[in-house]
Amino acid sequence: MIAKDGVTPAALAQGQRILNAARVDYSVMLVIIADMVLKPTLNDITILGCMALVLTTGIALALGGTRRLVPSAA
Repeated sequence: MIAKDGVTPAALAQGQRILNAARVDYSVMLVIIADMVLKPTLNDITILGCMALVLTTGIALALGGTRRLVPSAA
């Protein structure tokens, strides 16, 4: 898209959607890795709470992130 039309608002919007999906993906991967390493049970409330916090933060950053891509002169 950028090679064809250059840096347009549509290209920036598509890039922003990809970055938002990546934020959720990274938070899910982090929770899965922590789950495999720590192997929490239902009695490990602190670990499960931290996992929920990481996942919630990733989703919140993806849905409500204030940083937007803008074209630069470089």
